Amino acid sequence: MALVENLQKLIRSFAKSKGFDRLLQGAQVLSANDGKVRVEMMVKPEHLNVPGTMHGGLICTLVDTISTLAIASTKDNKFGVSVDLNVSFISAASPGEKIVIESEVLRTGKNLAFANVNILKEDGKLVATGRHTKYLGLGNVPDARTFK
Repeated sequence: MALVENLQKLIRSFAKSKGFDRLLQGAQVLSANDGKVRVEMMVKPEHLNVPGTMHGGLICTLVDTISTLAIASTKDNKFGVSVDLNVSFISAASPGEKIVIESEVLRTGKNLAFANVNILKEDGKLVATGRHTKYLGLGNVPDARTFK
Protein backbone atom coordinates (compact mmCIF):
# COMPACT_ATOMS: atom_id res chain seq x y z
CA MET A 1 0.00 0.00 0.00
CA ALA A 2 2.90 2.36 0.71
CA LEU A 3 4.01 2.11 -2.93
CA VAL A 4 0.53 3.16 -4.13
CA GLU A 5 0.54 6.13 -1.75
CA ASN A 6 4.04 7.19 -2.82
CA LEU A 7 3.19 6.95 -6.53
CA GLN A 8 0.05 9.00 -5.84
CA LYS A 9 2.25 11.66 -4.24
CA LEU A 10 4.43 11.65 -7.37
CA ILE A 11 1.36 12.13 -9.59
CA ARG A 12 0.20 15.02 -7.37
CA SER A 13 3.64 16.63 -7.68
CA PHE A 14 3.49 16.24 -11.49
CA ALA A 15 -0.03 17.71 -11.53
CA LYS A 16 1.16 20.80 -9.61
CA SER A 17 3.65 21.64 -12.35
CA LYS A 18 3.10 24.46 -14.80
CA GLY A 19 3.94 22.06 -17.61
CA PHE A 20 1.85 19.58 -19.52
CA ASP A 21 1.81 17.10 -16.62
CA ARG A 22 -0.67 19.39 -14.83
CA LEU A 23 -3.34 17.61 -16.90
CA LEU A 24 -2.84 14.59 -14.62
CA GLN A 25 -4.72 16.38 -11.86
CA GLY A 26 -7.32 13.99 -10.47
CA ALA A 27 -5.52 10.81 -11.60
CA GLN A 28 -5.74 8.09 -8.94
CA VAL A 29 -3.31 5.20 -8.51
CA LEU A 30 -5.46 2.06 -8.11
CA SER A 31 -2.66 -0.46 -7.67
CA ALA A 32 1.08 -0.78 -7.92
CA ASN A 33 3.32 -3.79 -7.69
CA ASP A 34 6.88 -4.37 -8.81
CA GLY A 35 6.76 -3.06 -12.39
CA LYS A 36 2.96 -2.90 -12.75
CA VAL A 37 0.76 0.15 -12.21
CA ARG A 38 -2.98 0.85 -12.68
CA VAL A 39 -4.25 4.43 -12.66
CA GLU A 40 -7.69 5.87 -13.36
CA MET A 41 -8.86 9.32 -14.30
CA MET A 42 -11.90 11.09 -15.64
CA VAL A 43 -11.77 12.64 -19.12
CA LYS A 44 -12.35 16.36 -18.53
CA PRO A 45 -12.99 19.31 -20.89
CA GLU A 46 -9.32 20.38 -20.68
CA HIS A 47 -8.33 16.95 -22.07
CA LEU A 48 -10.23 17.34 -25.34
CA ASN A 49 -9.29 18.03 -28.94
CA VAL A 50 -11.39 20.14 -31.33
CA PRO A 51 -13.82 17.28 -32.20
CA GLY A 52 -14.50 16.86 -28.45
CA THR A 53 -12.70 13.61 -27.63
CA MET A 54 -9.57 12.95 -25.58
CA HIS A 55 -6.58 14.60 -27.28
CA GLY A 56 -3.86 12.36 -28.69
CA GLY A 57 -1.22 14.49 -26.98
CA LEU A 58 -2.74 13.66 -23.61
CA ILE A 59 -2.81 9.97 -24.53
CA CYS A 60 0.92 10.17 -25.34
CA THR A 61 1.54 11.95 -22.03
CA LEU A 62 -0.31 9.17 -20.19
CA VAL A 63 1.78 6.51 -21.93
CA ASP A 64 4.95 8.41 -20.98
CA THR A 65 4.03 9.25 -17.39
CA ILE A 66 2.29 6.07 -16.27
CA SER A 67 4.98 3.82 -17.75
CA THR A 68 7.53 5.99 -15.94
CA LEU A 69 5.69 5.25 -12.68
CA ALA A 70 5.76 1.52 -13.50
CA ILE A 71 9.51 1.70 -14.11
CA ALA A 72 9.98 3.66 -10.86
CA SER A 73 8.00 0.98 -8.98
CA THR A 74 10.56 -1.73 -9.76
CA LYS A 75 13.21 -2.76 -7.27
CA ASP A 76 15.74 -0.83 -9.40
CA ASN A 77 13.67 2.35 -8.87
CA LYS A 78 15.20 4.40 -11.67
CA PHE A 79 14.03 7.42 -13.58
CA GLY A 80 15.33 8.54 -16.91
CA VAL A 81 14.54 10.14 -20.22
CA SER A 82 12.48 8.85 -23.12
CA VAL A 83 14.31 7.22 -25.99
CA ASP A 84 11.28 5.93 -27.89
CA LEU A 85 7.53 6.31 -27.51
CA ASN A 86 5.05 4.52 -29.75
CA VAL A 87 1.28 4.95 -29.49
CA SER A 88 -1.57 3.37 -31.42
CA PHE A 89 -4.94 5.11 -31.14
CA ILE A 90 -7.76 2.56 -31.22
CA SER A 91 -10.98 4.35 -30.16
CA ALA A 92 -12.11 7.68 -28.74
CA ALA A 93 -12.79 8.60 -25.11
CA SER A 94 -15.33 11.33 -24.40
CA PRO A 95 -15.70 13.88 -21.60
CA GLY A 96 -17.14 12.36 -18.45
CA GLU A 97 -15.81 8.88 -19.23
CA LYS A 98 -13.51 7.21 -16.73
CA ILE A 99 -10.38 5.68 -18.22
CA VAL A 100 -7.97 3.17 -16.71
CA ILE A 101 -4.30 3.26 -17.62
CA GLU A 102 -2.36 0.03 -17.09
CA SER A 103 1.40 -0.20 -17.49
CA GLU A 104 3.73 -3.15 -17.15
CA VAL A 105 7.51 -3.12 -17.34
CA LEU A 106 8.70 -5.72 -19.82
CA ARG A 107 12.37 -5.48 -18.98
CA THR A 108 14.88 -3.26 -17.26
CA GLY A 109 18.52 -3.52 -18.14
CA LYS A 110 21.59 -1.59 -17.11
CA ASN A 111 20.69 1.47 -19.19
CA LEU A 112 17.25 0.90 -20.74
CA ALA A 113 13.76 0.01 -19.55
CA PHE A 114 10.89 -1.15 -21.74
CA ALA A 115 7.21 -0.85 -20.78
CA ASN A 116 3.79 -1.44 -22.34
CA VAL A 117 0.72 0.68 -21.63
CA ASN A 118 -2.98 0.10 -22.30
CA ILE A 119 -5.57 2.84 -21.91
CA LEU A 120 -9.07 1.45 -21.49
CA LYS A 121 -12.57 2.68 -20.84
CA GLU A 122 -14.30 1.39 -17.72
CA ASP A 123 -16.08 -1.25 -19.81
CA GLY A 124 -12.70 -2.61 -20.95
CA LYS A 125 -12.82 -1.13 -24.48
CA LEU A 126 -9.30 -0.26 -25.63
CA VAL A 127 -8.69 3.45 -26.30
CA ALA A 128 -4.95 3.27 -27.03
CA THR A 129 -1.92 1.11 -26.54
CA GLY A 130 1.67 2.22 -26.28
CA ARG A 131 5.26 1.21 -25.77
CA HIS A 132 7.87 3.28 -24.01
CA THR A 133 11.63 2.92 -23.87
CA LYS A 134 13.55 4.95 -21.31
CA TYR A 135 17.26 5.54 -20.81
CA LEU A 136 17.91 5.00 -17.09
CA GLY A 137 21.24 6.72 -16.66
CA LEU A 138 19.86 9.53 -14.50
CA GLY A 139 19.86 7.62 -11.22
CA ASN A 140 17.31 6.87 -8.54
CA VAL A 141 15.64 10.22 -7.93
CA PRO A 142 13.04 10.46 -6.45
CA ASP A 143 12.61 7.10 -4.74
CA ALA A 144 9.07 5.92 -5.52
CA ARG A 145 9.15 3.61 -2.52
CA THR A 146 9.88 6.36 0.00
CA PHE A 147 8.78 9.57 -1.78
CA LYS A 148 7.45 12.14 0.68
